[in-house]
Amino acid sequence: MAIARSPESGISASMGVISALGGSWRSWHGGAIDRFIRPDLTLYPGFSGGALIDIEGRAIGMNTAGPRHWTLTIPAATIQRVVDQLGRGRIVRGYLGLGMQPVQLPDSLKSSLQLAGGGVIVVSVEPDAPADRAGVMIGDIIVRLADQPISDVRDVHALLDPDRVGQPLPAQIIRAGTLTQLTITVGARP
Repeated sequence: MAIARSPESGISASMGVISALGGSWRSWHGGAIDRFIRPDLTLYPGFSGGALIDIEGRAIGMNTAGPRHWTLTIPAATIQRVVDQLGRGRIVRGYLGLGMQPVQLPDSLKSSLQLAGGGVIVVSVEPDAPADRAGVMIGDIIVRLADQPISDVRDVHALLDPDRVGQPLPAQIIRAGTLTQLTITVGARP
């Protein structure tokens, strides 16, 4: 059940069921969400930001309108983690200082470098940011970070948790057709 308060009607409720559950995921900007919860119910005007309540009256999380007008619920554990971080002053996120786009590699390059997938091409490097200090350059293609294959910007975001700030992040890049190893010390997003 979704509960909300609107100026027009006061406290209101909308009934439904949980139509999808999944594991942890990342928002488009890289925020870690503890669990995917999609209720099948109507979010009337004013319901976004209201609580999703289970059959025993416990708050499961906060409802919001997601992509394609789906209703999504941000789990209570995620909300508590964010509140705790805000209580310490801010939400810390790992930061490299890069603009990136996914790129497919030609089969001949994948074969010669013994790579399986694509990577992300660096389209901008912020001056004096962690990646700049490590020597990353525009045009480099990142294919591995922390020994994990990279094929999309989301793969990079997934490795930039708060506990990585200040830690070395081994990077494997393609520069001028050659595999190169770099180490980037993850910074905190300004």
